[in-house]
Amino acid sequence: MAASEELARRVVEAGRSCSLTTAVLEERSRLGTPKQVEYLAGYLEAERSSREASKRATLLRRCALPAPKTFDGYDRSAVSWPEGMGRESLLALDFVERREDLVLMGDVGTGKTHMASALCALACERRLEARFFTASSLVMRPRRARDDGRLDREAAPIGKARLLVIDELGFLPLDADGARLLFQVFADAYERQSVVITTNLEFSRWGSVFGGDQMAAAVIDRIVRHGRLVQFRGESYRVRHALMQEGWPLKKRARFRCSGCSNSDALFAQALLTKHTAESRSPSGSPSSGSCAATSPRVCGRGSPATSRTTRCPPRRRPARAPGRPRRSRWP
Repeated sequence: MAASEELARRVVEAGRSCSLTTAVLEERSRLGTPKQVEYLAGYLEAERSSREASKRATLLRRCALPAPKTFDGYDRSAVSWPEGMGRESLLALDFVERREDLVLMGDVGTGKTHMASALCALACERRLEARFFTASSLVMRPRRARDDGRLDREAAPIGKARLLVIDELGFLPLDADGARLLFQVFADAYERQSVVITTNLEFSRWGSVFGGDQMAAAVIDRIVRHGRLVQFRGESYRVRHALMQEGWPLKKRARFRCSGCSNSDALFAQALLTKHTAESRSPSGSPSSGSCAATSPRVCGRGSPATSRTTRCPPRRRPARAPGRPRRSRWP
């Protein structure tokens, strides 16, 4: 038992202190018995698997995905593939090997961010460096690093990534300084990295994002040279699967609380997606007495945001006083 423990200690120390070479492994394989070689092979295979799993976890953590996504069950009905590219080519990450770019353009809620996140996770699974940023965060981080005098250190991990994802381009406009920083990211990645961009704006509207058509044209020129356009058209996945659906049981609907009424009202949730008139009025056709009018685009009289002119908060009801309980005086 003592000899086995000593051998185990030596193996651990040797594995931590030095890296194995091909010449030494071949020599040990020739000198060892079959049982010894089998044990050595099993050990090395286990070590390799452990290191690969550790590297995948490290890459996925560095990628900083908002939520890990996969292509399992992914709905591709809204996707229009460009010529010469399809699902198999995408999953093989051929565009990463060729340092090509992808522009995922289309309607809100059609799966652009899901696809970009799944591509990042797939790249990490295959031990490829990947980074995920929103357009606003990709501008703010270099800006803070520049102000702190560490811009080169902040830009180094971005430049090492084989796959760079820029999400939500066009949701927030950029000032002149932010546009220059983002342009520098595209310029550094040109023909060196694969960039995946998700946006709901056509190329003709990118001037509003970069603060001018000249800067937008310079960015687009670098993207289209080695890039492909994947378009998304269709109804929002979030709307189709929203809890705020008319006809669902009240307990399954998303409930919003009116800060003034202190009541949970499912009508506020439903009004975000559909217009309701009958449910928000009393049988007489007039608004219920004691209710707070939620008039769009104003704010509810008791503090609730209004989304429909006909939606009204239910009247506030004071809890009943228990029998025999004395009424509290408001004076000491």
